[in-house]
Amino acid sequence: MDMTAWIREHSWVLAPAFILTLVIFIWLKGKLAKNVEIKPVDVGIALIPFVLWMASAGIFKKVELPGLISFETADVIVSAAAAPIDLQVSKIPVTALKADPKSSVREIPRLIASGTQVLSFTLGYRGYHGGAVWMYFNHLLSSPPFKYAVILDEQGALFGLYSSRKLTAILNSDNNNELMEKYPLKPFRGLPDNNAVAKWHGFTQAIINNDKAALAEVAGFVEFGQAVNPQADKKQVLAQMEQFGLDWLPVIDNQSGVSRFQGIVERSRLTASLILDVARELESKKQAQGN
Repeated sequence: MDMTAWIREHSWVLAPAFILTLVIFIWLKGKLAKNVEIKPVDVGIALIPFVLWMASAGIFKKVELPGLISFETADVIVSAAAAPIDLQVSKIPVTALKADPKSSVREIPRLIASGTQVLSFTLGYRGYHGGAVWMYFNHLLSSPPFKYAVILDEQGALFGLYSSRKLTAILNSDNNNELMEKYPLKPFRGLPDNNAVAKWHGFTQAIINNDKAALAEVAGFVEFGQAVNPQADKKQVLAQMEQFGLDWLPVIDNQSGVSRFQGIVERSRLTASLILDVARELESKKQAQGN
């Protein structure tokens, strides 16, 4: 059955379909959160697939307001989707963990105050301590900017990364609250031993031993192959996010043959940018036809 032809003949279904999509979206948010707040971006997310699909499928090819504006929808959308993502990349400085676990944890308050976003680990480096890494993550999570843990190889190239919150939830033990009370940051009373933070110890040992397979098996790992470069177009990156089921992707830049981590591109920011690009294209065509 040709769905495009069917929609053309039954265009009245589009409004109910949009409403149904929005209702399902609201229901899902209600299941996942106590307080449901519908933001403009939620409506936009529900609406955009219909608009883009109808235009790209040729259901409406031209918008024309006599005496005001006339344009081909495909031209506008293709132009916006082909734009590179470089301006939407959130460039993030990377903070490397120090070798001495006891002195390094005293840096945590400063990192929180400075809004540290990323902690990095280098494969094969032997200075990591499971208890110190546990303390870093559990205290830095109180800072909203802290979002990612990056794994680099010996040359500084990106191997992969994790969401810091997901990684912490996976590696923390069931008695984590007790550990937080027993080993506070202030006053500092020492670090938990490897048995108390067994999963964190295993994680740091995998880094020290350059065990890439073990690191890749940790849930939520985003590998180097999923990264994009700043010149990738928006359509390509959004398609890649959809393919991997992610709301963000790492961005790399090749410097002297080394693919270095540059930052993150997020679906919400990319979608908003795409809408603005379409709006600019429309405004440009309107002005051109008005002259």
